[in-house]
Amino acid sequence: MASPMPAHVVVLGAGSEQVDGVYTQVEREICEGCPVYGNLGGFFLTASRQPESDTGRMLWGWIIGRSGVPAYACPSEEKAMIPESDWQCFQGEAPGPSVVLLPNGDADALAAAYAREARLRAGLGDLPAASARRAAEAYERAKLGGAALAANWTERAKLHAEHGQVLRSLAKTDAALAEVNAALELRPELPQALQLSALLWNDSAEAGKSALAAKQCFMLLSSTMPEEATSDKRRWQLRLLRDCEHLLAELGESLDSSLPRCYGASFDEDSSLTVCANEEMVVGLE
Repeated sequence: MASPMPAHVVVLGAGSEQVDGVYTQVEREICEGCPVYGNLGGFFLTASRQPESDTGRMLWGWIIGRSGVPAYACPSEEKAMIPESDWQCFQGEAPGPSVVLLPNGDADALAAAYAREARLRAGLGDLPAASARRAAEAYERAKLGGAALAANWTERAKLHAEHGQVLRSLAKTDAALAEVNAALELRPELPQALQLSALLWNDSAEAGKSALAAKQCFMLLSSTMPEEATSDKRRWQLRLLRDCEHLLAELGESLDSSLPRCYGASFDEDSSLTVCANEEMVVGLE
């Protein structure tokens, strides 16, 4: 008995990077008796039947394309099997991609695939709005995992913080604040969440809240800096540390544990911030 077609597949390594990502069966869409899959970038993966150039014999194959234009294609002897390799370039840039079939019903595998896609999009530097919107949608889906993701509070917090960063680039401040607050509820000492919180409150002209988050982030990073001068984690933490320093200087705040100036009327002069630095909580973007 033939195995059921997967509900989701992942396309990887295409020279035309918009082709990459998670493809999901499009509801009620059938082509040549097979499901049609679509990704968040508007590309489709579907079965096709074309005549052989020499003999005119009809051959099965699968294509990846958009708006009727094939980017990549792969012949297949069996239309009910999506090829995982040997994809050929048509209108798409080399190299051709590979395809990973996700196990049906595995919510954690699907969430992890969307997380990879979201991080790929979010890591492209200055994000065009279309890429940012695609990354934001991928992050939304990446948070819908199963039992393994539910138990991994650090990963969930990172996803919320990264989603918030993308939403900030789209000028969706309220939505970004909701994401960063969700991250801090899961991991109060997540540096990227504290730094993003500081930036978002500054965007909202909330100087006191911005300074408080920036000071917490600065103190946390200062107390947990790795000794290895060239480690990726150290470089990442140094970048966040410098960003906090610049923001505090912009706000006219000192680089110490004293409370921000706007809290001065409500606290004693000796009041100061305390941050419990648990190095295991200080996790970077991998």
